Amino acid sequence: MELFVVIFLVVLGLCLLVAEILFIPGITVALAGAIISFIVAIVLTYYNFGLSCSLWVMGISVVLSIITVLLCMRQKMLKKISLNESITSSVSQKAEDIVPLGAEGICQTRLAPMGTVMVNGKILESKTYDGYLDAKTQIKVVGFEDSVVIVSPLK
Repeated sequence: MELFVVIFLVVLGLCLLVAEILFIPGITVALAGAIISFIVAIVLTYYNFGLSCSLWVMGISVVLSIITVLLCMRQKMLKKISLNESITSSVSQKAEDIVPLGAEGICQTRLAPMGTVMVNGKILESKTYDGYLDAKTQIKVVGFEDSVVIVSPLK
C-alpha cells in the first residue's frame, strides 16, 4: 500500500509540474505543490523502505522532472497550445473624419481639461485649453489632436 502512495505522490508531483509550466505559469502554487509532493514521497519511502529506496525515489523523481520539463518545452508542444491568432483591428475612425472643424455641441462630462462631448449626435473624447468646462456647456470644435477633439466654449 505504501508503494502505491509513493507512486501516486510522484505522479501527482509530475502533473503539478506540467500544470505550472503549461497552464498557470508564474503563480508557483502548482510548483510548490509539486515540490511538496516529491518531498513527501521521498520521506515516506525513507520511513517505510529505508535510505537506499528513498535515494532511488529521489533520483527517479529528478530524472522524471527533467524529462517532463524538456517534453513540455519542446517547440511542437508549445505551438500546439499557443495562441496563433493576431489582432488586426484598429481604431475605426479618426475624430476629424467624424465631426467637421467648427461643429457645435455640448459637454457630456466636465472637461478638466479632458472629458467627453456630444457633437452631431456622436459622443467623443475631447480636450480643452480654455480651463475647465462644466457639463452641459455649449462648445465648438476648434481642432484635432490624435483621436481627441479640441474644443472651446461658445461665447
